[in-house]
Order: sequence, then C-alpha cells, then structure tokens
Amino acid sequence: MLAIPLAHAADLKLDTDEQKAAYFAGMQIGAGLQRDVGDLDIEIIKKGLTDGFKKNKPAISEDAANQAMINYQQKRQSEMIARNGAAAKKFLLENAKKPGVVSLPSGLQYQVLKAGNGSVSPQRSSSVKVNYHGTLLDGTVFDSSAQRGAPATFGLGQVIPGWVEGLQLMKAGDKWKLFVPPELAYGNRALGPIPPASLLVFEVELLEVMPAAADKAAGK
Repeated sequence: MLAIPLAHAADLKLDTDEQKAAYFAGMQIGAGLQRDVGDLDIEIIKKGLTDGFKKNKPAISEDAANQAMINYQQKRQSEMIARNGAAAKKFLLENAKKPGVVSLPSGLQYQVLKAGNGSVSPQRSSSVKVNYHGTLLDGTVFDSSAQRGAPATFGLGQVIPGWVEGLQLMKAGDKWKLFVPPELAYGNRALGPIPPASLLVFEVELLEVMPAAADKAAGK
C-alpha cells in the first residue's frame, strides 16, 4: 500500500477517515496519471478531474476528446518505440564487447553464469523447469520466479523466440544470462510492465528438461 506523505499536506485537514480516504484516493489517481500521462499539463488535468467529478459541462466534445487521446497515445507510442529501440541497439553493441558475452546471428546475446552437469538440451517440443529473473534495461523487475519462490514449468514453444533459441543451447543445470533484443521478445507491443521495443535481460537456470509427449510415448 502507498504511504501517505502527510508532511506534504500540512495545509490540509486530514483528521477524519473520510478526509484521509479522499486524500489517498487522490494519491492513487495521481500515481496512475503520472505513469500514463505524466508529460501532460497537470493544471489542465486537474481542471478535467474537477469537471468530471462535479459533472460540469465538458470544455470539448467527447468525440474531440477521444480523437485527441488517440492521437496523443499514438505519438507517445511512436516516441517510446524509437527511444527504447535505440537504447536496445546501443546496449547490445556495448555489451557484445564484454568478456564472456556471446553474440548470436539472430541478435540474441548470452553469458554463462554457471555450467551445469547435465547432458540434455531441450528441443522446441520439450517442456522445461526453470528459475528465472527478468528485468528491463533500467533494472526494473517485470517477472521473476525467483521472487515468487518457486520454479516455473512450461512448454518451450510457448515462450518468446529469444527463450526458445537460448534454452535450446543450454543443458540441465546451466545458469545463463540472456540479453533478448525487442525483435526476439515482444517487439513493438507493450505488455503489462514491459514498454514497447524493450530489450529484456533474464537470468535463467535450467533445472530440468522434460521430453515431449510424443517422445514419452515412444519411450525415448
């Protein structure tokens, strides 16, 4: 839960539960707006919030507002794609020069953190059990089985292309760091906490390789 910085609201009366709840609601709305439209004029945003809350007559028509929001979001998306794509390319060029980093023709890079004792590598049709920790370039964690405290099991064909390629090179027991360019991850799509055109960094430990159902049936 967000902490309420009462020190910044000394001019407000926050004595009753209703007053505190109102302030907290505003903090939550503000945090969401900062995340989604943080580059827009806060004074105009406050005017829109007030008009919406009090059911005042809108300053513009709903059609005009919807079209303006579509235009804004498309522009913001394009700028984000260009910015993140450039950052990914710059990172990969510099990262390729570091000791122990291997660059593949696809653009995928990896670094061996620990070599395991296994002899089996997964195939595209295999299922795998892994521990993983995924971050953005700025270190933001977007997904982590390690933080959840339990490994994940899934079919290799169900994951992003960078994982499909990288895990097929690993053997059970290996722990690698994968540097996955946007085109081998989610491309220009945003997905939850992952912005469009993001390079993804994973620490992946391959715990177990399970054969495909067809291989099991054949006794392989």
